[in-house]
Amino acid sequence: MILLPRWKKGLLIAGAAIVSLAALVLLLDSAVPGSALYGGKRVLESTRGVFVFTDQGNAQFNMMLAFKRMHEAEVLVGNERYSEAREALDEEKASRELSLKYLVAVTDKRVFGGMLVDSEELRLRAEELSEILEDNELNES
Repeated sequence: MILLPRWKKGLLIAGAAIVSLAALVLLLDSAVPGSALYGGKRVLESTRGVFVFTDQGNAQFNMMLAFKRMHEAEVLVGNERYSEAREALDEEKASRELSLKYLVAVTDKRVFGGMLVDSEELRLRAEELSEILEDNELNES
């Protein structure tokens, strides 16, 4: 057995804790609705949002959330979980609209233009998914 000084043991334990926390964050970030880790993902997102203080930061944060909800909706449609996909699309739209609300206050035209492109891309993807969901809802009736 190797004996380490107390400070080295503490350093090893701290390092292991940091690596474990980073791995957990990565796992949470990839969770989709219905998975065991999804609640943790939403808590993590809310926690991140608390540390956003500027209009530009809020615009970017909400656009990021919109992209995440769009990805979730696409995964859910692929898994034929249509009602959950509809909820994810509704949340995507709310995040996208909130992002645009904050974006109005942003004066940096490069950021403004780029986020308008992102918003339009999301809007078009949302329309495509909505059509798929509507077709499936008609087929289920």
